[in-house]
Amino acid sequence: MIRPRDVSSGSPEFPLTWEILKEVFPVPNSDRRVHADLFAGIVDQQSLKEDSVFYAALLARMRADSTFLWLLNDRFLSSDRAKEKSKSFAVRVLRWFRKHAPDMEDSIDFFEGPEDMFAPESAERELHMMLRLAVRQPLKPAHASETTQLNELLIEESTADWKAQLIRLRQLVDHFDEPSGSAAEAIIAAGESLLKACNAFECLRVRQAEQTHIANEADRAVLRAVLEAQVSTESVTSLLRTLPIVDSTTLAKLRPVADQLTAVKAELSEITGEIARGVAVTQRLQNENDWVALAERARALGELKKSESEGARSIAMLLEQMKDIADAAVATIESPH
Repeated sequence: MIRPRDVSSGSPEFPLTWEILKEVFPVPNSDRRVHADLFAGIVDQQSLKEDSVFYAALLARMRADSTFLWLLNDRFLSSDRAKEKSKSFAVRVLRWFRKHAPDMEDSIDFFEGPEDMFAPESAERELHMMLRLAVRQPLKPAHASETTQLNELLIEESTADWKAQLIRLRQLVDHFDEPSGSAAEAIIAAGESLLKACNAFECLRVRQAEQTHIANEADRAVLRAVLEAQVSTESVTSLLRTLPIVDSTTLAKLRPVADQLTAVKAELSEITGEIARGVAVTQRLQNENDWVALAERARALGELKKSESEGARSIAMLLEQMKDIADAAVATIESPH
């Protein structure tokens, strides 16, 4: 059986903080750049190198989003390189536990063992919970639109429930034409059922608003990161200005276009890199007087530059498409009723 340290004293050393997360799961600046798509929306580009901001935001995201936690762990663990695998969250946490609790038995099962191996409200307890979540593949993450559809379905079912209870109560009251203790008890029971159904409906509506807000903010963060990664243009500036006020429907329309934009930008980046490498090769071939190879290379570079121009046009068109979607939503909001 595991012998964890005594964390019941409530010492400020133990609650999980960003400083502890940095010690357990260090993410060097190079990895933050390489995996910028994974960290998009957690912090802005300017704060990516500031540890206090980065790790605090990372900890908040890991606590709130088990899907992100799994993706974060899988990004490193699924690598073909042993060095990258060793950077995964699960490996880092296991190493940290081994270092900070050297008296653990080797046979301890962190993944299937009891959840209460560590004291409540301790850094160890939260890290252990995160470790278990990090290796369990979650359901497909929902966009804000999917979350809204699910919540609307639950609201519809809950509405049907309290309306059914109301109809039942009315029927009992309508048939209450003479004093009857049993009939009165039935009315009281029906009223209590109606009260429970109404309370459940109100709780669900509050939860729907909270979940929709969280999903919307997650979508906004992703969109903001995508836009901030673009060259500053009138479309980008306009989108960043209107992004905070658009609704779920508009966000659901923007996300697929933003996904296309990200894919095109990645392809364009590869093309640009290939052109840069090709220029160096062209210079070498010219110095070697290899005119046939030089001509062939020039033709290939021409094709690449054509693709580069097409990619740049595609990005501009996608940004304009996103701007049109956002502008239409803003016009609806601002139009007089």
